[in-house]
Amino acid sequence: MVEAKSSDRASSRLVGFCRPAVSCLLVVLIFDALVARSSAADASVGFVLDIGGTWTLDGSKLAGGDQLPAGGEIKPASADGKAFVVVCLFTGETQRYVSATTLPQPKSDGRIERVLRGIQGHYHGQLVHAISRGEDPADAVVQANAAGWDLKPVFGSLRAGKLTVRLTSVDKSGDTAAATRDVSIDWNPADPKPVAIEGLGPGLYRVQLLNSRSKEPTGYAATILVCAPEHYLEQEQGFQEVVRITQGWDAKTRQRKSGDFLRAYLEAAAGTP
Repeated sequence: MVEAKSSDRASSRLVGFCRPAVSCLLVVLIFDALVARSSAADASVGFVLDIGGTWTLDGSKLAGGDQLPAGGEIKPASADGKAFVVVCLFTGETQRYVSATTLPQPKSDGRIERVLRGIQGHYHGQLVHAISRGEDPADAVVQANAAGWDLKPVFGSLRAGKLTVRLTSVDKSGDTAAATRDVSIDWNPADPKPVAIEGLGPGLYRVQLLNSRSKEPTGYAATILVCAPEHYLEQEQGFQEVVRITQGWDAKTRQRKSGDFLRAYLEAAAGTP
């Protein structure tokens, strides 16, 4: 077991939980509940994944995450060829448009559609993250047991050494002020061991590397969903399925928007608003 030295910034202990069932039939049940909140869901074909310049939908300005109706007309404000919009269809495919177009009719892909509708409810398209060269933590599902947290999926690509890491919990209201903790980890990617994180339980967290001297964040704030062993497999399978969706995108869209997309999935799976 690796002992993590921590400076607790919260006066109370966080007790979280991780909802089970995010893959196969069970993922349908979770995201069915999320989709049911939108009465307009059946009429939509996808949502705005990435956007450059000003675009309108039937006269109304578009933004990242906006749901798009089948048959709607989208068009750029300028015809200079620089504007673009990338639409994530509820089949898992993406379409990139640079000129006015009429959106397609929906094609049903039941389970994938339900997952993507759940993501859409949490996706805002505001996070632009250039894929690092192994210098940042990764978005991931993490298993927590009596030995500690298995952080290999988060830090697996980092070089060996002492890491100073900030963990910020995200509670059910989406608030990130519930608990923040800085921990020091002796990281060895060749022999990763569970890390004991005292006082923090399963739940949703933002993870950032800190400068060892200034204690200021140095890069990307990854999102991790920490799960008890009995829930880990289902959550991990669901997450990997969403990762595979992003791998089918063009390189530029994947570089710019995969982090935001994966974060939205993990927030939906954790049940945050």
